[in-house]
Amino acid sequence: MKNLWKKVQYIALFFLAGLFCACHREQEADIPVTPEEISGTGTPVPDVTMTGLPGHTRAPSVTAGPGTLTPLPTEELRPTPTPVPTEKPGSTPTEEPEEGRIPIDEAHFTSAVFRETIARNYDTDSDGFLSRREREAVTEIYIDGRDYENQYFVFEEECLDGFEYFPNLLDIDISFTYAGQVVIRDHPSLQLFGGTEGGIETLQIENCPALERIGFYIYDISSISVSGAPRASLSLGDNCSIRSITFDADTTLRVLDSRFGEGSTMYKVCEDGSLVYEYYGYGGTNIRSLRQTPVEFTNRREPQAPFSEEYWTECLEHCEFDELERFTVQVSEPEEAVYNEKGQRAWEVRVGYTRSWNSREQETGEEVFLVYAEEMPVREQFVFRPAVIHLREALEYSPNRGVRLITEWDLALVYRDGEEEQEIGVLREHEHYCTIAADGTMKAILSYERWDRPEW
Repeated sequence: MKNLWKKVQYIALFFLAGLFCACHREQEADIPVTPEEISGTGTPVPDVTMTGLPGHTRAPSVTAGPGTLTPLPTEELRPTPTPVPTEKPGSTPTEEPEEGRIPIDEAHFTSAVFRETIARNYDTDSDGFLSRREREAVTEIYIDGRDYENQYFVFEEECLDGFEYFPNLLDIDISFTYAGQVVIRDHPSLQLFGGTEGGIETLQIENCPALERIGFYIYDISSISVSGAPRASLSLGDNCSIRSITFDADTTLRVLDSRFGEGSTMYKVCEDGSLVYEYYGYGGTNIRSLRQTPVEFTNRREPQAPFSEEYWTECLEHCEFDELERFTVQVSEPEEAVYNEKGQRAWEVRVGYTRSWNSREQETGEEVFLVYAEEMPVREQFVFRPAVIHLREALEYSPNRGVRLITEWDLALVYRDGEEEQEIGVLREHEHYCTIAADGTMKAILSYERWDRPEW
């Protein structure tokens, strides 16, 4: 009898386990489960009511007794979801226009040919619009105007504009492009613009405060105008022909010219005081000749920095520096006391320096000089002055800002004691980048990395 009772208990437990699994399966699949399915026999199980368990609720408890089952509490079935009506085939839902989305049309990009380039490269979803996300993703634009198949330039009579619609754009490269007109205006972030080879009929740059470099190597430009770009510098290769130049007086011209040897510039001052750009061009007889294009400056301020090699040399010859970058001066008492005929004691002056060659290579060194004085001199009594200027080359010029030069010179160390001065030694063959500001202020910098920045 005892064994029979254990068998009844095991059967009840297995039955309850199956009941719980079935209820759990119903909760996951939302499929009603009948008692017949649970029993597996098709015969209804007495005293058990099955209802769908609503989602995210705990299953009601089931208590087993000898030979009996406690009925499950009934709960209201979850209503069947109402089907969403489907649209008729061919219908398209209407979308609200995205904020910041612009059409690729003539109002935003003048040239139809250029619009094709914009759509092909930057309209990633091919919907005929540039979304804010698509526009903000563009940081560089490279324009190659060559048609390799038909051997011609596709933008030769086109206007390339609309760059301001790419707010994060930093660099525009128009190498191998011939264009009728290029217009860049009202751009907050653009830093670099230029190309290696090609031609532009008219180049117009307006209100680009972050622009730092404008550069061309082998380029033919009929007219170039730059305004509202106070940090910009223009760099031209030896093979650029430009027939009209108008610049904001804050714009910097890179002037060094390798064609005519050491110290030469590609800009010259005429007898009437006007500045001209010199380049080689070809005439009707196909003879190469030197030509000149007047440079017009707008937005001039006072004082003005003259474009004059004599003025630059005079400023360098009369300058002096209390301190120089990476130069140190230390005064100490020598091991043995030495006196001059005036009874003044000798003091050791150690000058540590970093010498720069070819703007990049550097070496450190130290030289020791003697100075005679009643008391130990202090650092503030020493200055550096040019002793001999071996080389002076103008690198950049701006009427409102001044001129930047590279100099190779010998520097004299001068000691001042009241109104008396002593030149106590010469540091030979040093190279510095020198800035002569529009107000005549001089500054000498050793490292190219520190010099080659937009700030003056």
